Amino acid sequence: MTKINGKILVGIAIHTLCVWSVSAGDYPTVLGIIMGVFLMLNIVGLLLIAADNVRAGCIVFIVGCVGFVPIGLIGLIGARNIMDEMKRQAFSTQTQ
Repeated sequence: MTKINGKILVGIAIHTLCVWSVSAGDYPTVLGIIMGVFLMLNIVGLLLIAADNVRAGCIVFIVGCVGFVPIGLIGLIGARNIMDEMKRQAFSTQTQ
């Protein structure tokens, strides 16, 4: 099982704070809804990663991070690191 790294956790915390600040502020409601949808994608991706569906979870998480660019790059890099680690493990088992 691949562990959820710190970059993903920091990314989802920052995304939650962004959605909260937009919804509490004097911004259009549509912006809060759109950011909320991207946050939900992040949560679904996080749950998929935790449920050992790592590849699909990372892809969903990366799609959720796109809505938060440039701050979403933190979570995007974390998800990409997990996918790279998964490829390295698969390669090392093939070569042995």
